[in-house]
Amino acid sequence: MLAKKYRLPIQHFYKKPGKAVKNSFFLVKSSVSNELFSMFGVAVGTKVHKLAVRRNALRRAAYRYIQTNGLYRRPGKNVMITVLPPAKELSKKEFKVALEELFLKIFD
Repeated sequence: MLAKKYRLPIQHFYKKPGKAVKNSFFLVKSSVSNELFSMFGVAVGTKVHKLAVRRNALRRAAYRYIQTNGLYRRPGKNVMITVLPPAKELSKKEFKVALEELFLKIFD
């Protein structure tokens, strides 16, 4: 799990303007921050899966991807990831590839 100081309080994120990138599995919104590191938030709605256990597994998978790739070390971004319903059908490898594709666009 990602350390708390790198996690973004999602209720505060929606008030800030920024850049958005989307594919069929995720919506990634980013805004500029004054911090020396990036902060990430992951939202998984009940439309994705009814069971909280499954939603939390998707959330943890996204945080695990961020942590293993060290994305939080890049300075100055607040990033909000919204998991869309088709993402529940992805394998672990496909999940990582789909997220990586969007993060390349966000951090360029």
